[in-house]
Amino acid sequence: MLIEKTILLKQTDVFRDLAYRYLYYLAKELKLFDFESDLNSNLNLNELKDKILFIHGNSVLLIVDQGKPIVLQPDKMYFFNRLISSDNSSIAFERKEDSIIYYIEKDVLIYNMFDYHEIEISVLKWLNKQLETEVTENNQEKNATIY
Repeated sequence: MLIEKTILLKQTDVFRDLAYRYLYYLAKELKLFDFESDLNSNLNLNELKDKILFIHGNSVLLIVDQGKPIVLQPDKMYFFNRLISSDNSSIAFERKEDSIIYYIEKDVLIYNMFDYHEIEISVLKWLNKQLETEVTENNQEKNATIY
């Protein structure tokens, strides 16, 4: 199972260029999100707060307060707190049978970033890319409302 988790991390866009020896330390802390074998799961915010999600298999739909679904793609890393606002109360996942969600606690990732400079660089590059995307999308929305 540890080898499978290490390979999963290596396939993500965040850690693709990272050596396996560093991924091993993260893989040891990676946990399987238990859905109790239900393909559609309703959850509360505390179950996912401060977790970093990794999707394996097919994409998973995240539905917040029965709004528009957010598609979580495989081979990507998602910081759950950035997917929702703090006042959301209803969270649900819809997934196919071969979709698996792994997670790591935010604090564990941070500790590994402090211990391993290579992990830190990979995560900071990912975060920078996420922020650039958000800024671009916000600018496009502002420009669309001006016209």
